[in-house]
Amino acid sequence: MILLAVFYGHFYLPGHSHSSGTQASIYSIHLTDKKGISMRSFGFKAIVVCVALAACQSMVSVQAATKPQAAAPAAAAVQKASLLGGKLAFTIPAGYVQGEMPEIDAKAKAQGVTGALYTNAAEKRVLIVTETPMPMGVQASDNDGVVLDGLVTGILAQQSTGYKDFKKLGDKKIVKKNGLGVRQLDTSATMSDAQVLSTSIIAASGARAAVLNVVSNAKNPKEHAALVKAVIGE
Repeated sequence: MILLAVFYGHFYLPGHSHSSGTQASIYSIHLTDKKGISMRSFGFKAIVVCVALAACQSMVSVQAATKPQAAAPAAAAVQKASLLGGKLAFTIPAGYVQGEMPEIDAKAKAQGVTGALYTNAAEKRVLIVTETPMPMGVQASDNDGVVLDGLVTGILAQQSTGYKDFKKLGDKKIVKKNGLGVRQLDTSATMSDAQVLSTSIIAASGARAAVLNVVSNAKNPKEHAALVKAVIGE
């Protein structure tokens, strides 16, 4: 079961202050456009949806990455997928079985949240793909540094407090040929008594944000890196 409760992490925008209340609903975040002409304010509970999807290292992913799996449906051949209206297109190698994310229920789908889980039981690796509307009508450019920086910082805050032996391994700023800005965040942690590698890939465009999360057993760093490379499209 994917525990959405872990998603209530922190979303920070550099240079902005944050209140210290305990209820998510009392937080607010301000985005200033690049020309400094206007400022939008929207609730923490709204933007945390984006962070939630970005921080999607759930019990399902932990089990897939660290434990033997029961017999699964036949794995598919190479699969093509895309997010953000085709701006973030990627290839899923052969051997992955696509599954549903139960916590993206009818209500979430009605709000425009989508997601899929791709599991390779033999390699103990999982790819979680999620896309969500930006809250309160916020519009992000294809390479919006403010939005992307905030998401990355929020993911780090959530993971560093939520997982044992958490360590940030690195981060990258990537601009794809079509101009889409992508952030790559590499971390490691102990989950279910096993060491895992996790890479979060974050992008946003227009009214939507997308996050892909690759989780692998730490014993397979080369294979983990290969899947990340395939997903980013490098």
